[in-house]
Amino acid sequence: MRDDTRTWRDEIEGGDLVFVYGTLRSGQPNHQPYLGSALRCGDVWTTQDRYRLLDLGAFPAAEHMSSEPGVPGAGLVGEVYRVRTAVGLGLDRLESNGRLYRRALRTVCRGGGTEPIWTADELEFGSGAGWVRAWVFEIVGPRCDAPVIDSGDWLDVGDRTGAWGFAAE
Repeated sequence: MRDDTRTWRDEIEGGDLVFVYGTLRSGQPNHQPYLGSALRCGDVWTTQDRYRLLDLGAFPAAEHMSSEPGVPGAGLVGEVYRVRTAVGLGLDRLESNGRLYRRALRTVCRGGGTEPIWTADELEFGSGAGWVRAWVFEIVGPRCDAPVIDSGDWLDVGDRTGAWGFAAE
């Protein structure tokens, strides 16, 4: 990440990192069309901040709770990708950046790491513990009373059709 002060209004730049937790994860319906050309960095990552992960049926929504310890919620479980600018623009369109979701730079950790990951090789090919800053798409506006996925892991939900009437893609 070049500038930690960027906001959701700034474009995703080539080389930025994006953390995905729902239908953009590997094996999920939106992965190949949107992230098929992106470089996956390691295996499982978890957000440092706490979230309520809402099950909206065909897709989840992450409600940011806090970065303070002891706040209810869970770290989101997902994957980190290094993306090109064009991929970032596609993600912003898919996620309706600024309307349905809003991007935020957050700390995401691999293996419970407490030290930053500094090198590209360590990030992309390493499996050791550490953390990076990555864009995370968070829900905007009023929160609904959707079911909460307590584990923070979208893949823990078996049936993607849910009670909200969305058909799986």
